Amino acid sequence: MKKTLALSGILALAMLAGCSADQATSPAPTEATEALKAAVVPLDPTATAIVLAPEVAEGLAFMREEEKLARDVYQVLGRKWNVRTFSSIMESEQRHTDAIKVLLDRYGLPDPSAGLGAGQFANTELQALYDALVADGLVSLRAAAQVGKLIEVTDIADIDTRLAQVPAGSDIAVVYGNLRLGSESHLAAFTTLLQRVR
Repeated sequence: MKKTLALSGILALAMLAGCSADQATSPAPTEATEALKAAVVPLDPTATAIVLAPEVAEGLAFMREEEKLARDVYQVLGRKWNVRTFSSIMESEQRHTDAIKVLLDRYGLPDPSAGLGAGQFANTELQALYDALVADGLVSLRAAAQVGKLIEVTDIADIDTRLAQVPAGSDIAVVYGNLRLGSESHLAAFTTLLQRVR
């Protein structure tokens, strides 16, 4: 959780020169868009349920909101910059947060984001991070792409932490593994976007 907050300090690196209007409206590369569409996160009904340790239950609640944070940030930045990369990844993040909700329901755990709208979080640290990410991403398209890259790098690290807490082959491990693949695809797309807007 602490490593997520480190993003706000790193975001100063994203505050570089803005881009032209034609860059802001150009679409993402086709191969990146197709990779994002393929990043589906199903829950295998045959995967083994496990007895949840407290840190695993806490991890599910945190990942539910972290995936929502990514979705909500990309929604705002997609509207601002009109770049397909953000809207495509936002749709994938919706599937990610839905997949975590399936696990919360399966294990009878409360949903921390129940009743909360876009940009609202039960976790106060994630709320502060969301506010900082959006503010930084609205500065320029390059800054927005850097925000996306940092979100995905942090998401992968957090997923790795959570994966280490559950048995391989369990239902939670299956979902986390799929989430990681999706985040790797997102990271590649944002890296491509950064190369285009230098």
